Amino acid sequence: DKNSTVSGIVVSLVDGDPVTEFMVSMMPAGGIFDMSDPLGIEDRIKTAQRPRRVEHADGRFSLTDVPPGRFALEVRAEDYAWTTIEGIEVKRGKDTTGVIVMLEETARVTGQLVDKLTGEPIEGAKVVLGGGSMIDTIAESVLGQGNSVVTDDEGKFELTGLGEGKTGLTITHTSYRKLAVPPEYSVPGEVIDLGRLEMGRGAAIHGHVYDEQSRSVPGVLVMASDTMGTTIKRATTDSLGAYRIEGLPPGMFNVMRLDFEFRLDSSNPMDVVKDMVFRVIQVEEDAEHELDLAVDSKEGTTLQGFVRATEGPAPGSLISLVRDGEMFVPTNFTSTDERGFYELDGIEPGNYTLFVIPMDNAMASGNSSGTPSSSVSFEVTVGVGPVERKDVDLPGARVDGVVASRLRRLPLSGVRVVLERVDQGRTDSAYLDAIGGRVGETYTDAAGKFAFNYLPDGVYDVVAGGQNLMRMGNADVALTRVGGIEVDQTGLSFPVRVEMEDAGSLEGSVASQSGTPLDNVAVWARDDKGRWASVLSEIATDGAGQFHIPSLGAGRWSLAFARNGYGLTLVEGLTVRVGEVTEHDVVMPPGIAVLVDPGSFDLKGADVRVSGSSGPLPTELVSLTNISAMYAGSGARQVGSLPAGSYTVLVEQDGQTVFSQSFTLQVGDPPITLGPIEP
Repeated sequence: DKNSTVSGIVVSLVDGDPVTEFMVSMMPAGGIFDMSDPLGIEDRIKTAQRPRRVEHADGRFSLTDVPPGRFALEVRAEDYAWTTIEGIEVKRGKDTTGVIVMLEETARVTGQLVDKLTGEPIEGAKVVLGGGSMIDTIAESVLGQGNSVVTDDEGKFELTGLGEGKTGLTITHTSYRKLAVPPEYSVPGEVIDLGRLEMGRGAAIHGHVYDEQSRSVPGVLVMASDTMGTTIKRATTDSLGAYRIEGLPPGMFNVMRLDFEFRLDSSNPMDVVKDMVFRVIQVEEDAEHELDLAVDSKEGTTLQGFVRATEGPAPGSLISLVRDGEMFVPTNFTSTDERGFYELDGIEPGNYTLFVIPMDNAMASGNSSGTPSSSVSFEVTVGVGPVERKDVDLPGARVDGVVASRLRRLPLSGVRVVLERVDQGRTDSAYLDAIGGRVGETYTDAAGKFAFNYLPDGVYDVVAGGQNLMRMGNADVALTRVGGIEVDQTGLSFPVRVEMEDAGSLEGSVASQSGTPLDNVAVWARDDKGRWASVLSEIATDGAGQFHIPSLGAGRWSLAFARNGYGLTLVEGLTVRVGEVTEHDVVMPPGIAVLVDPGSFDLKGADVRVSGSSGPLPTELVSLTNISAMYAGSGARQVGSLPAGSYTVLVEQDGQTVFSQSFTLQVGDPPITLGPIEP
């Protein structure tokens, strides 16, 4: 009595006749991910109508038991372009009838995959229409979405279902590096022959998996994923416990063994990954890397304590511990129980940052469910004793507000909102300072509202717009910053109103001087007032060297490009217009890594600046692909990869220069380490 039926007819635009055989499915509007309700993904998956086959002489279809909501209906048929009808409204207990789906003739893409070195055909490569993002992968595996084919024994493929438009391909294979094919414009009935496409082997990670007694473990699934989430590969250990993951691009990778115990009946949600074993490794171009994965010993100090908010215990708070100098590499995870208590075992002595993410609504509901709130960090020193106590009192300041369209005066849902701390207090945490003071992010709800809770006293900026690594967020509105928001522990706040305008975008390709497309190049954008959209880049080039930056306001923009082994490259004066895409291609010169040896000097809170012949360089920029490499194993700090030229490095603290050194780089030079600093 709650659900309804959606029915209609499918007709060919080629001859006007009904299409008698096809697949039909329905997805919740906006897809299975809604970042304003991240914990609602299970419900959204349940409401999706998975692809079902229809055979009807009149081209009619009927989907029954459809729950109330807003949906997108997709129809696929042989020799036709896949077609989606957006905005189908299903009301409780009321059938939706008369849906007409018109199918145009498909365009086709053909090609052949070959080994870059040998020229031999590659069988079993997966060719996917579009970007092959994490969301696309999940939708395809869980809901049967996605358009893909596999190459035959001659390495050949034919992909159909394309309509009119510009779409690229993503090609993957277990033994080869992912290949992204730049978008081409297709029209109905056209065949686009890409010819021979070469795939390179890339780098590899190999090693063994061991148990607590150092015995090798066969049959364990091992996964490697880069920090940008653009490359995810898996392998299973053989009878000797050995694994090998091939086809990797350069960059920082998380390598994880997936044999940890899923404790779904536990009251602690983080118990699901409590025994997870993972390591972080810097992968070099086309190199071999050995990495063993052994179960960590539980010997060491136990760190425990209570997490409390103003209104009482904070159950369900997510807890992670990061050793100083190992950004983005948590040592351990857990979450607080109903008393707000947490416990982390097997911690080695040293200095750490304890990150606490409270769950909004958890305290009100009395359980451990809720929506993740702002991250709060605390410095912790762990000694050699059996137990170290660290109780956490969550701060009580708050920033909330609403996001609306300036032109239409209507609230905007699904807009990404980032909170940045901009006062001197952010330098208390090297991690927070390195990522530009970013405290957390959220997404506006249906009423355009957002909130950040549990904030320490300070001054903050709200930055609305843009997309995250998974390309979630409203990309049609321009990044908008509201600055200078002061908060204190009274918990009182005045709602922040963010009015947004429509956006344009920038895109293009990045290549080396020899013309080779460069993937995993971090990209940043700066407006005509000299403000970077974000110090922390979440945009990188794909396997074809392509990049796309959405959510830019009308005006003049500058871009920065960085990748280890290539020189930091700046492009200025690009014009962005609302509703348009500005294209610009970039060539990056070779680069030399420059590091500073701090000696006995503590770089925490210090500004490390680099100037070249044209003035200061934006060495404060960081990305998820290079932030973990900022600190070398010797303790030297990497300040950038620079092209040939003359430079000066300055290290300043509290307005005073504590170190200065000039130097010249030439093409082919090895990495250079300056210092040590002797204040």
